[in-house]
Amino acid sequence: MIYVIADNIGQDTYEFINGHIDQSKIIKTSLGNSGSFLYAVNFCINKFNDSENVYFSEDDYIHLDNAGSIIEEGLRFARNILLDMIILINI
Repeated sequence: MIYVIADNIGQDTYEFINGHIDQSKIIKTSLGNSGSFLYAVNFCINKFNDSENVYFSEDDYIHLDNAGSIIEEGLRFARNILLDMIILINI
């Protein structure tokens, strides 16, 4: 599931995003860099639960066609490391 927080974008950019993402998953804001980041963090805290992963991506990141599966693999790997660290800390 992909949500786009589109901060300070023009109509052309909105139409481009709308061609790739369900319109109900596009949130237009005019908050600026730090404001839109805080909005994104609060949105994720309120929208998702602790067992779900969230990946933040800036508009200038380049993703290859298989980026989704690579990101998922990285998140699974990171979760395993984090769980190992929590277990070690609690010993």
